[in-house]
Order: sequence, then structure tokens, then C-alpha cells
Amino acid sequence: MTGNNSKVRSLALTAMLVLSVFAGTMAFAGSAAAATSSDDKLTSGDQVWVGQQLEFDATGNSSNGSTNAKNTVALYKDTSDGPEFQQNIALNTTDHTGVLDTSGLDAGYYALKDTENDTFFSLDSSGVTEGNASFDNAKFHVLDQTFSAEFKDDSIMNDNGDTNAEIGFNSNRGRVKVDVTSDDVSFDTLKKIFSDGTPNQDDESVTIEAATNEYSVGHFSGVDAGNYEFTYTVNDSSGLSVTDNITVKKAGDKTATFVNEESTPRGDIAKITINLDNTDTAYVQIGSFADSNFQSNLNVTDSDDDGQVILNLNTFNTNVNKKYVSAGEGTKITWNNSSVLSSEPLASGNYDLAVSTTGWETQSDNNGMDVAKSPSDKTQLRISDRSTDSISTWIQPQSVDTHDDVADMTDTVTQRSTVAGSDNVVLKVDATGIYGALQGSSINSEDMSLTLEETGDNVEKNTEADTLSASDFTIVKDGDNGTFYAVISADELADADGADGYGDWKATFTVNKDYVLNGDGEDQSVSTTFTYEEQDTSLNGGEDFQAPKGNSTVSGKTNLAPGTELSVVADSNIFYIPQDVTVNDDGTFSAKYNFDRDDVDNGTEFSVYVSSDEDNTKIGGVVNADMNNGTTTTTTTTTTTTTTSSTDTTTTSSTDTTTSSMDTTTTSSTSSSTSTSTSSNDDGQPGFGVAVSVVALLAAALLALRREN
Repeated sequence: MTGNNSKVRSLALTAMLVLSVFAGTMAFAGSAAAATSSDDKLTSGDQVWVGQQLEFDATGNSSNGSTNAKNTVALYKDTSDGPEFQQNIALNTTDHTGVLDTSGLDAGYYALKDTENDTFFSLDSSGVTEGNASFDNAKFHVLDQTFSAEFKDDSIMNDNGDTNAEIGFNSNRGRVKVDVTSDDVSFDTLKKIFSDGTPNQDDESVTIEAATNEYSVGHFSGVDAGNYEFTYTVNDSSGLSVTDNITVKKAGDKTATFVNEESTPRGDIAKITINLDNTDTAYVQIGSFADSNFQSNLNVTDSDDDGQVILNLNTFNTNVNKKYVSAGEGTKITWNNSSVLSSEPLASGNYDLAVSTTGWETQSDNNGMDVAKSPSDKTQLRISDRSTDSISTWIQPQSVDTHDDVADMTDTVTQRSTVAGSDNVVLKVDATGIYGALQGSSINSEDMSLTLEETGDNVEKNTEADTLSASDFTIVKDGDNGTFYAVISADELADADGADGYGDWKATFTVNKDYVLNGDGEDQSVSTTFTYEEQDTSLNGGEDFQAPKGNSTVSGKTNLAPGTELSVVADSNIFYIPQDVTVNDDGTFSAKYNFDRDDVDNGTEFSVYVSSDEDNTKIGGVVNADMNNGTTTTTTTTTTTTTTSSTDTTTTSSTDTTTSSMDTTTTSSTSSSTSTSTSSNDDGQPGFGVAVSVVALLAAALLALRREN
């Protein structure tokens, strides 16, 4: 593709600047310069483009026609300081015409001045002098010009299919004429490729019209394989050209082959995929009337050039009308001749598939239907019996409110027999042979039903069980895998119950015995039960805690669905620190804080809670600078002392302290309960900090002294 447009543009502009220097020095002296060919007439008030050569007629101007005439006119440019001289332009000494080459000019406003009487003069639409004028009345506007050209595709085939390559142009002029040349092809071949243009024998170019946001076409049928470079030059602008190349490939044999077909349950939609090589059209035959009394003939086109076509055969509608085959993504069906079954949908069994790249041919014993001519590939479509297999309960975070496709389900659900809070209940139903009958995102067939009913102690006395039906669910179909998902918010359970809805619920999917594909004459049902319970979220087991003046982690647990996002807030009259967390598969989550802040003192009290459930989750915390940095420790200590008079002395203690006293027996026990989460403090001590250890030692010493006394 075009990677050198900007480079060529830069080189062209550099060349223009060099030319302008020589132009200013030489002043286009002599009649040879004045005889340069022109593209258009220079007219006052017009806009012109850098690179154009514009002719004007100075006849009658005092710059010519006298013995001492200079035979030149001066070019001036408008600047902030007024018009400034740029260069002289030589006039033809015979007809007094001149040519302005704009290649070396900067964008801006310009005017021509009579070098004899030092006055500006205006030019009419024919480029002829109208007379003296002010700069503003004589000026014309020179604009920078941009231009690019690029083949839409890197390569093109020289036979079999589309051999036309599109070329996109872009110019700030909107529409320009472009001369196309190439050193890689002969002039005859160039004329064939750009047959829509006008050939120029003199320079062996072809002139085409190029417009921004429109495509021109190069015809490469029969062109030898190889890499070809083309140069596109704006034909009224010297030096403004770009190049682009394209690879022409030799076309191979046209082939069409089936991708391995999997068995499709009766009543579902069979996906038929065909790969195409060196062609974008094919002729597909599904079934054979002579063998199975069923056949569908289709002409198909690869509309997105991905080398593949996809057909969807609705096996349930084969007895309705001929439109039971639809085009998949990137596929267009251009002709359809299909038989229609007279009674039930397509029966189980094997059906021939054939695809051709050449067309159709008549077969006398096939009920008047053509067959694929010289098939490129053959296989069989296998239609199996349908079934109703299972139903299971899954849950999904409340925040998932879009269910447009299967990925929305499989990426966000977790299988579980309990649901809490406002999470989504997801019923995964495994059943086949129903997706051809189901239309849209609902179960609207009278031969199928989905119900959700409260059971057990959840049913109030002397009342009927509350129920929900298929219309209350959002249905997401995954017919390729014989599955559909039914989604409902747990809040709907509470609404149906009229209270909180907590308790057991039973979900049932049924394919009625009257369903045309239900061959056993009985209802087919599958069911599952789950429990709806109140949201239960806690932090640190509901216990208050101490946090170091540094990193600290607060852990929590909830019965909400994995993937639920919560905001855990550490809050005081000094700070408000929210932390977003995600519930893990096991229901746990953790929030990390750093209390090493200038505004947080030792002993600062705060609370931590889940913002969506503050009343039920709030616990207290206090900053303890003596703790290991990042260690959260909760300690409870109980001491019991029993004293009995005795002549002997026996001391039993859980510590290493032993005291003696006449006629006294002392039993002392100390029990400690410690809960610790990962952390450390500034002195690096595990467990108790130095200050806590010193206090404990002093307390033990005082106790021993008291007993001794």
C-alpha cells in the first residue's frame, strides 16, 4: 500500500523550493521561459493551487510595446508589512503573454505589477489585462495542494473472480485529473488496465479522473503475475505525484470444500460452512430429491471476501416454506430453489451435500430439480434425534444487566444451589431439537414451558405456591451447543412471594407431549431446586481490630455471587478511603489500606464497612503504631486465681512464674485468644511489639512482688 506518498510529497516540495531560488535569480529571463506551456488562465480573484502553471496576457500593459520596455511583470505577495516583491516574470516578446509557475510559491495572496508604471493590474477570466487596480482588486489566492493515491487491496487475481482493483484518491481540491504511468508495463497493457481513462500517446500515460472518497478501477484480467508500481501525477501541477504498487497473482483452480459437518439434532438449525478458493461464488445442493424427497439448491456469494460462506438450515421449518435456509455472516444467497415437505419437519437421517464452482445440470429422475454440476466436494448432513436432558442452577452478579449473547453468560455465571440478595438466578437448560421452533429471546411456543415455583416451608399456609413463568425470564439461546439460559433477578422472587421470598424454589422445563418432534407421546420434563437466602456479608468475622500505622488488610466473606464488585470503606472524621474489591469464587474478598499518613495519629479510631450494606457490616478499628507494619491482631486475655489455706505450698501456672507463701496454695491460669492477619511493624518483631512485651513483663513482676508480700 502507499507508504511513500508523504516522502514523495516532501521531495517534490524540496524540488519546488530549489526551483524557486533559481527562478528568483534568473527571473525567467528570455523568451524560452515565457514559452512554457500552461494549464489554465490566471484570473484575479481566483484561487489557484501550488504546482499549477497559469497563463496571462499582458498586451496593452506599459511593461511591453516600447523600445525601452522591460518585457517583464513583477510578482508581489501580501505580507503583514504590505505587498512585497517576490520575482520578475518574463513576457514572450512576440505576443506579450507570460506563464506563472506556482511550483515554488508559498500559500498566500499574490498580484502582478506593471514594472514600467509601478502599478498593479487585474486580469479577467481569459487571463487578459483589465487595467490598473489596487492590490486587493488584482490579487489571486495560491493554496497548498495535497494528493494521495492507494490501492484498496495489496493484491489482485488475474483470473477467476473479481480481477478489478479499486484505487482510492484523496485531494483537497476534491476532484482532479491524474496522469498514470508505469515503467513495469507496456503502454498497451497500461491502456488495458486503465481502460476507463484517456490514453496520451506522447508521454505514454493515461489520464483518469480522481475524486476524493471515490474509487477508480484498474482492470487486471489477463495481466501477468508480478509486482507493479504506478505513478499518479496531477496533470495540471508540475511535480505533484505519488506512487503505489500492487501484486498481481496467478489464479489457481476454483475449489469449494465443506468444513467438517457435525450432527444436528432434529428441529435445530444446521450450520453449513464452505471454504472457497479462487472464487467468491458457489452452487450448493442440500439433499437429493431422488434419494430423500428433500432438496434445496442455492447460489451463494462470499460477500466479505473472507474465503468462506455460511448457510443456516432451519430443520424445523422445512415443511413451512422455501425460506428455511438463511445466509450467515459474510454470505449472500442469490438464488434459491427448494422443495417443501408436506407434513412433519425434516426427519432424522443422512442427507447428501454437494457444492460446485461451475453451476447446475439437469438430472431426469430428480423430480425436475437440477443437481450440482461436477461437484468440487461432497459430504453428508447428519440429522439426529432430539432430547430433553437437564436443568441446573447458576448465579450471576446483580451488576450484569446485559444478556445479548452467550459470552455474557459463560463469562459471568457460577454454578451454585443458593442465591442471595439481588443476584441473578440463571437456569441452564440442556435440550436439543427446539431452537428451530424458538424465535427471539423468549420461549413462546405453546409446546414448551418454563416455570419457577416456591416449595416446602416457603409456601404460606392455606395458599397456593407462588410461581413465575417463561415470560418473566430473559432467554439467551446457544443452539450450537444445545443449551439455553433463562435469567431472572432474585428480586422477582420476593415480588412474587409478596414478602422476602427466602426459601426453596423449584424450576421446571417441559417439552409437551404434543410437540411435533416429541416422539414418545409423553411430556419430557427436567427440574432443579435452589434456595434463596438473605445477603450475608461480614468483615473480619464481625470483630473489631487494630491496624498498624502502615499497610493493613481487611478480609471479608459474602454469599453474593463470585464476580460481584463491592466497595469497602475505611471511614473516620479524618479520612474516607473506599477500596473496590471483587468477590472470589469461594466468597472471600479483601481490601488493602495504608494508614501511614501524616494526618493519622497513633490511636486514631475509624470504622470499616461495605458501602452497600453499611448497617450489617460495620466494624471498628484503631491505629496502633506499636504493631508490626501490616499486622492486624485481636487478643482476649482471661485470668483466674483460686486461694486455699494449707500448710504446704503448691503453685501451678501457665506462665514461668512460681511464688511461695506459708499456708497458701495458689492456682493461676491465663488463656489467650489471638487472631492475626499478615503484617509487620517498624521494629520488625513478629507477634507482640516491643512496647506490648515490656508492659507484660512489668505486669508479671508486679504480680510476683505482690504475692511475695
